[in-house]
Amino acid sequence: MPLVILKTNGGIDFTTPKGNISLRGYCLLNEVSDNELAELKKKDLFNSMVKDRYIEITNSKAKKEDSDNIAKDVVKEQLEKQNSKTKDIKREG
Repeated sequence: MPLVILKTNGGIDFTTPKGNISLRGYCLLNEVSDNELAELKKKDLFNSMVKDRYIEITNSKAKKEDSDNIAKDVVKEQLEKQNSKTKDIKREG
């Protein structure tokens, strides 16, 4: 069963074989169709934000606090990556 990502008001619901997990307050991805999901899986955004966390999320009995922490970690990692890329560009310029 594929990972299905649903955009919710202020968060994401992951529908997994083990049930639904909500990441509230972090709209990382929009609602996607099967075709869009297949395309997303090829992209770095999906891989870096979601795919690496998928097993961790589905294998734990995630409580709301756990899923919020995972979401915060994902967002923090992305911000750090963006900041480091910006610094690299400034150095080269």
